[in-house]
Amino acid sequence: MAIPLTKCCCCSLVQNQRNLIRRGLWRTSAVFQEAVGTQSSSGSSQTSHQPPQGSREDGVEKIVIPKKKKRDELSILKALASTVKRDYNAPHYKYIDDPFLIPTSALEKRSYSLAKASGKKAARYVLQRYPGNFQHNPAEPSIEAFMPKSGPQLPEGEVAGLRERIERRLPTEAYLSYLSMKEKGTEVPEETMKDLLDLLCVYNSEDPEPDQFPDELYFNREVGQDNTRKIRKTWQDKGPAEQLFTEMETKDATVYGSLIKGRAKYFQVDRAYELLREMKEKGLQADVHVYNAILSIAAFLKDRPDLRWQLGQEIMADMAASGVQPNLQTFNNVLYLLSRGLRFKETPNWMMQVINEMKRCFIEPSLATWYYLIQGCYTTDGKTCNICSFSFQY
Repeated sequence: MAIPLTKCCCCSLVQNQRNLIRRGLWRTSAVFQEAVGTQSSSGSSQTSHQPPQGSREDGVEKIVIPKKKKRDELSILKALASTVKRDYNAPHYKYIDDPFLIPTSALEKRSYSLAKASGKKAARYVLQRYPGNFQHNPAEPSIEAFMPKSGPQLPEGEVAGLRERIERRLPTEAYLSYLSMKEKGTEVPEETMKDLLDLLCVYNSEDPEPDQFPDELYFNREVGQDNTRKIRKTWQDKGPAEQLFTEMETKDATVYGSLIKGRAKYFQVDRAYELLREMKEKGLQADVHVYNAILSIAAFLKDRPDLRWQLGQEIMADMAASGVQPNLQTFNNVLYLLSRGLRFKETPNWMMQVINEMKRCFIEPSLATWYYLIQGCYTTDGKTCNICSFSFQY
């Protein structure tokens, strides 16, 4: 039977291609084996010397296989990110959902940002109101903060229920659980009572306000309605924290420290300082965080700058006598009490003493340190201050 000419041509072409592939693979394998043998022999004789990649000797190209470089999971993303630079003339990334709708005026940007934040709040409300409709959770591991917040699962009249409310940062429900246990005559462990007191002092016996989105925080600061700490007394004098402190039988340094820091945080300055002196009279040792809390409100205990400096020196001397090592926050609080109020001619010298003491303690200043330094040494009469030039040479 005669074979068609077209079929014969196709078979011959396929055979030729196969031969070419085999020949190329054989050559590659031979070159590879020769390169590996050359590399191993040269590595054993001279470890530090490697022939350059693609070098030719005796008409044969030698291939040097580099060692494998270990890379982490983000190496490719970092390499891609290094090729793209930020365009500072472009709008903010939150406005680039649709180029046609990018806002151009300040009013449009404000409306766009707050509308987007409002949509996020609406989504959070729906998620919290109907948690059963959102069972899909692609995050691995699961991010608890993004999941619907459920109430306490354990009853409030038990120690486990009280611990659960403390860990969930629910001051009101935790204190109600404590009162329920007290009515039933259930004994509360000492460590649990300390944790409850600490929780009540941190939040002033009130449930914390929900977090705001960055857009809301930004525009609230713009109109002067940010959520920064106001300098006014908001501590509950007869609140749950004070009552729990009175009911506790064993009052050690931890218990006193929690109440002192709570009073200082919410500007019950006089009673916070009195509690520190009572603590020292009982022979209890305060830690650096308690001293930092007192130094943060020392500016409100005295009116005149010289009296404030004297009080700051007394507290620092008490720390040194007690063997408490100061930290960066300690010196920043001292500079803060010197920077508040009227300018005093000796203030730069006092601040210089604080900076020198920081150098002796090998503590590096922060931006807040220089802020308080300039705030305390700045004068409106045009006079220069040597300490400002010293700050740039530190």
